[in-house]
Amino acid sequence: MNYSKNKMIKILSPKNKKMTIYAICIASLSGLFDLIGVSSILPLLSVLANPEILTTNETIKYFYDIANLPKNKFIILLSFFSFSLLLINQCLRLYSNWFILKLSENLLFEKSRDLFFYYLIRPYKLFLKSDTSHLLQKCTNYVNASVAGYFSPFLIILSQLFTILFIVSFLIYYNPIVTLFLITTLILFYFTILIYLKQKIKNLGKSSPLFFKDTSRVITDTFETYKEFKLSNNKKYFLGLFEKPAEKYRNAHISINLFQQFPAFAIEVFSYAIILIISLYFYFKLENFNEILPIIGVITLSLKRLIPAAQNIYTQITQIGFYKNSFNIIINDLIRSVDISNNYKEENFGSKSLFTKFIEFKRISFSYHKEKTILNLSTKIEKGSFIGISGLSGQGKTTFLDIFCGLLKPSKGEINIDGKLTNVLDEETWINNISYAPQKGHLLNQSIIKNITFDNRKINLKKIKKICKIAEISDFIEKKLDNGYNTIIGENGVRVSGGQAQRLVLARALYSSPQILILDEATNSIDTLTEKKIISNIRKNFKDLTILFVSHRINIIKNTDKILFFENGKIRFEGNYAKVKNKSKIFQRLIKANNTSK
Repeated sequence: MNYSKNKMIKILSPKNKKMTIYAICIASLSGLFDLIGVSSILPLLSVLANPEILTTNETIKYFYDIANLPKNKFIILLSFFSFSLLLINQCLRLYSNWFILKLSENLLFEKSRDLFFYYLIRPYKLFLKSDTSHLLQKCTNYVNASVAGYFSPFLIILSQLFTILFIVSFLIYYNPIVTLFLITTLILFYFTILIYLKQKIKNLGKSSPLFFKDTSRVITDTFETYKEFKLSNNKKYFLGLFEKPAEKYRNAHISINLFQQFPAFAIEVFSYAIILIISLYFYFKLENFNEILPIIGVITLSLKRLIPAAQNIYTQITQIGFYKNSFNIIINDLIRSVDISNNYKEENFGSKSLFTKFIEFKRISFSYHKEKTILNLSTKIEKGSFIGISGLSGQGKTTFLDIFCGLLKPSKGEINIDGKLTNVLDEETWINNISYAPQKGHLLNQSIIKNITFDNRKINLKKIKKICKIAEISDFIEKKLDNGYNTIIGENGVRVSGGQAQRLVLARALYSSPQILILDEATNSIDTLTEKKIISNIRKNFKDLTILFVSHRINIIKNTDKILFFENGKIRFEGNYAKVKNKSKIFQRLIKANNTSK
């Protein structure tokens, strides 16, 4: 428990730590007023049971004399005073609960945001190893399990402990024997239940991470392949995959709720038995039972506060036990996300020139696990050049581009920029000056403007229109769409064709005015004539832009400054179209296949 608590503290920002201390102070004050509320009833009950106390008890007589009121009016004053303290106590308790809730919800928001940001800026290689649907669950359900299952219960336990501490201290001072009997029986009652249920709660808690991970994967797979799934009539298969972890999670929640509620029903009988035993004990022991009525009243009122507090502590302990597995899965990522959030500074990376002459790769190698994907690769790319990249599938083209973008680090070799050895490809400056247009870029269920800019700040509509004209998509937007650039294009661009979607992705890549543009089969759904216009427009409007163009269409890379032809993780042939054609038989077959498909 202490180990988990220490880890939980590490994810709190300085502001949240201050808020937590304040919440603890408010909770302690609320507990103190619980004591005052309970103790304030004692003088009233004593006077009601024996009015002679007004003159025989020194403390009560002192206030009675100061008030200088008739007996009945003084009793009414005592009643009003006791009621006022109770009202203040309830208001303070309400405020304390509200503040703890506010703190918990604020922490939930911050941790979800920080964790999402942490996953966004992690190295690309780690992202490739991750299950994206599981990352989604970590940013939502796992964070909620950590806050609602750990942080909030700790605060609630602390607030209830203050109430118990103050009231028990008063009762021990007032009547130690009865108090010790009362507290001992309460502790034994809940301790016995917790010992009995501890392992069962732990086992039930294992269902949560399994449910989060498995069902999110099933849902993601189903919706991503919705068309195929719909036509193949495999509803029962996907439904079966979902039902199994969902049923376990449902049964676990039923059980944990039952475990949490069971003592609440039993404790009512238990508390009645305690009051009955104490009453009978004093009835048979004392001759004047009226004298002990105030004690019984105070104990009854104390139990009314102690038992809900004890029940709440028990509930929070079971909550912690249930969510412990989920907490352990996410906590280390949450701690790392705090460091990233505190140290990361937003900067303008777009103003720095990446290179003025060339970038050169010397004997670069890279491997996924033990399998070499790029092997001893060397090439030189001039600034402002138009580079064609070709080769059969799985030969290392995409991996090379990822290294070029700075997303992957080579395991061996050197990178030189303008003749100087550098690790600049690891820096945000490099990554933020490169634009990448893939074969199938993701489109948001938002307006064309938002899909091009990925920005909520002030929009430069004039620039958007210019870029769309370069990408040969402006006529479609302006003449065929009723809402023009404000048209919502549906989830993943469902309301536009494949070629139109690719041109929107191209416009997005150009909008940031990059120094390097990578087109990875980014025009394969566009007709050849339009494709040539787009390439011509880009080269005409972006004079110093370095372009890396991956395509199986030989006619478009035919006019590039240089072709890099990949085989088995190496650049097997490099040079202009004629040179590569003369040396590579595979390239010749690709040319023939392209000519045949026309």
